Amino acid sequence: MEEMRNVSQLEPDLKGIGKRLREVRFRLGMDTQGGDMSQKEFGERIGVAGDLVSKMERGVSMPTLTTLIRVAALSEKSLDWLVLGKEI
Repeated sequence: MEEMRNVSQLEPDLKGIGKRLREVRFRLGMDTQGGDMSQKEFGERIGVAGDLVSKMERGVSMPTLTTLIRVAALSEKSLDWLVLGKEI
């Protein structure tokens, strides 16, 4: 029988998630506007306030699952990549 890993000590890498959210926002801006998309506009597209986008990008606030699903759908990136930084 396989030994179960103890994952109780795992914590999300909020700064890494924030970096990937910033990357998505920048890429969406390049695709749609030829430049950077504001945090306010990105927030409107994913259903959150611009100041919350700022907090998520800085790693101060954890995005909800709903927010991550919206970002994934908008950017065609996987939840694995958004949360873990790699495809699984």
